[in-house]
Amino acid sequence: MGINLGGLLGPLFCGFLAEWVDWHLGFFAAGVGMGIGVLIFYFGTKRFETKVWDWKESPRLISLESQKSNLSQDSPHLNSQRIYLIVLLSFFSIFFWMSFEQMGSSLNLFALRYTDRHVFGLEIPASFLQSVNPLFILLLAPVLSFFWGKLSQRNLDPNPVVKFAIGLFIMGLGFLIMVFASELAESGALVSVWFLIAVYFWNTVSELFLSPVGLSFVSKTAPQGKTSLLMGVWFLCTAFGHYLAGILSGFQRKMGSLSDFYSVFVISSILAGFALLGIYYLKRKEIQFVLKRET
Repeated sequence: MGINLGGLLGPLFCGFLAEWVDWHLGFFAAGVGMGIGVLIFYFGTKRFETKVWDWKESPRLISLESQKSNLSQDSPHLNSQRIYLIVLLSFFSIFFWMSFEQMGSSLNLFALRYTDRHVFGLEIPASFLQSVNPLFILLLAPVLSFFWGKLSQRNLDPNPVVKFAIGLFIMGLGFLIMVFASELAESGALVSVWFLIAVYFWNTVSELFLSPVGLSFVSKTAPQGKTSLLMGVWFLCTAFGHYLAGILSGFQRKMGSLSDFYSVFVISSILAGFALLGIYYLKRKEIQFVLKRET
């Protein structure tokens, strides 16, 4: 929540300074904000008691170590299945991130060039729209958490693989809205800002289905002694997805039309979702056995 609170306020403050005062001042403010964050972390940690940093004193870490100890007693084959499932989800996260991170590149350029950003008679900076995603996370995360809890009580909570696939489908839905918005923009009209807000809404829902689920799954499922390595695999795939997002955003004007460009993310997300469900169907006995061991 703290990260997204910063993600909400940062674009508003730095974007205001950059677009309405001076870009150098906006970047300077961002640097100052990061510096303040480091100082708060450094001096704030000194307020904790020493035992906070001793993992032997932490009930949560003791519980986690106990779970890992139980995992280490499983057969090598089962541990291999765990690693396979983590790598599988990490790979499919690439398709999510290469679409999701268009928010900071091609979608922001769309907001600048093709969007009517007047709200109550005032034109808001395009950078302000970067605050929409963290705002939706702050609003929707408690709702989805409550929803998962209720489903879990009724044994209806989808497993992580199904949540991943649903997240990819939702991402495709969000970019389908963007295809319609692009067709309007190509007709010469400025597009309502509510199109982008709708896209960001569905992208955020997709993120909540996939990103925290993946992180939690890796930390709980990785065999003992391989948690750091497999968490590194997860973040390596995340980084590669970000890299692809940047590369693809550079083709926005080279694909002939905006609608064709955003159709790429509709197709890739939906196909990735179906591919993941297909693998889950073919390997459902092995995957369900691994998942049951984690509950």
